[in-house]
Amino acid sequence: MSIFWMFSRNAKGTGSLQPRGWVYRSETCSTNSGIFRMRKKLKNYRIVREVSSSLGTTVYKAVQEPLARYVSLKVMHEKLGKDDEMVQRFEREARICANLIHPNIVRLFDYGRWRNEYYIVQEWIDGMSLRELLQRGPMPLNIGVYLIRELTAGLAYAHSQGIVHRDIKPANILIGFDGSVKIADFGVARSSFLPDLTIDGTLIGTPAYSSPEQIRCDKVDEKADIFSLGVVVYESLSGANPFEADNYSQIVEKILKKRPEPLSKVNPSVPAKVSKAVQKMLSKTAQKRIGDLHELRRILDGTKSFRNIEAQPEDMAFYLKEPEESVKPPLINKRKTMWQFFVYPVLGACVFLLLVFFLAGLFPARKNTRNNDRSDTPYLSADAGSDAQKMIQKTTVNDNRTLAQSTAARNSYLRFQVKPWARVYVDGSYFETTPTGRLVSVVPGTHRLSFRHDSLPTYEEVVSVLPGETLAVNVNLEAELGWLYVSVRPWGEVFIDGSLQGTSPFQKPFRLSAGSHKLMVLHPSYPQYESEIHISVQDTLRINVTLQDTI
Repeated sequence: MSIFWMFSRNAKGTGSLQPRGWVYRSETCSTNSGIFRMRKKLKNYRIVREVSSSLGTTVYKAVQEPLARYVSLKVMHEKLGKDDEMVQRFEREARICANLIHPNIVRLFDYGRWRNEYYIVQEWIDGMSLRELLQRGPMPLNIGVYLIRELTAGLAYAHSQGIVHRDIKPANILIGFDGSVKIADFGVARSSFLPDLTIDGTLIGTPAYSSPEQIRCDKVDEKADIFSLGVVVYESLSGANPFEADNYSQIVEKILKKRPEPLSKVNPSVPAKVSKAVQKMLSKTAQKRIGDLHELRRILDGTKSFRNIEAQPEDMAFYLKEPEESVKPPLINKRKTMWQFFVYPVLGACVFLLLVFFLAGLFPARKNTRNNDRSDTPYLSADAGSDAQKMIQKTTVNDNRTLAQSTAARNSYLRFQVKPWARVYVDGSYFETTPTGRLVSVVPGTHRLSFRHDSLPTYEEVVSVLPGETLAVNVNLEAELGWLYVSVRPWGEVFIDGSLQGTSPFQKPFRLSAGSHKLMVLHPSYPQYESEIHISVQDTLRINVTLQDTI
């Protein structure tokens, strides 16, 4: 269970954890129906069953009427509704979740008070928690790669909105039977635009997944979430939390002093580069950890064995249903057997064949060299995009002085410069995450380029490269965007082009592509507001909406 813990320091700067005495939420699915009565309905939410219960709240699976959709209904116990501090914490959780709209974060639908009871309504995830899933053991590498990518995207988005989760752990990660991965439970999150209700000297979170600065009750930022995510990644790929122990004092001792064994030694299928990244995430000093989650994504995408894994939600869904059919991490003795009895003979045969082909084609190669020396430099061209924000700059490689230079000139190369950054796909296959500045070798001809960013529209371009051409592709994903500030009185759910953006008030503007968009505001007590807006390039539009009753 997640508990508020008081940390008492002594003269040496060490100390012990002492519980304050109130457990406010549960991470298990145990019930407590002997204490809290089972209800049938709350407002327009019909109760299906009780999911979990603690001394602070009860969570139900419910049906929202008349929409007939399943939801997760968290209800604060009525007796706690008289505690102003607990009500503030409950409302604070709802306000934080209201502005987090991302496919890897559990969505908030409603918050309110009904007959002296406060409630929060969120989307229902039909699946299980990562904690339950890890009881089967470590994940296969392809499933682990998919999990890491999804969690990194969701948590990076939360950080971009000024939110630090402070309690990342397997129990707060939900995995749907459709393969979706969702971060849940922002009950102890810190927001840059809301006052922090945490008492000094209080440890917030679950000790076995807490960062050293959380254990010491120091001020925390996004680096604390990076540490906790590192623990989750380590456990997912190894099958064990490196800081787990028999009691809390031993957990604290491990987190503050123990350096976990490299992940690649525990699970040999994990690439060394990824293992080093996880070790960096688990650094005892926040400043020595990975700078941000975008840096982690670039490291993972830059690792060839990770880059080549195209895990999809369907793979996770299949693993949930048929784990024994999924690929298991290779064991050390099996790897040795493979190298000894398969790879070495194949490599030997390949070397022999290459030697034969080289000797057979030696003289024709010289003849071709003379022909190439007489050839003119090819004319270079590329399909220019109509989008003004994208500029394709072409440069020619004119190398025909030697055999090696002539051979290189027949290859085609792409060089990408993207602002602010992007994952680059060539003909649907991932190549790199910018910035790198390196040349990418491609087959001469026409290629479709795709530039993907977590929070900006995807841009695609078709280019043509001739043999010997080096094509420099400069892309500014922010060049043709505008900004929209929306203010709503009294408040409302804001939709742009039919997509829910969150519940007002908003601390940051929305970034939208230039052009026309449909703005819609919903409030349960007022008529629906709709308006057609136009966003200009690099311009800021401010919309003030005052909801009024119809006359």
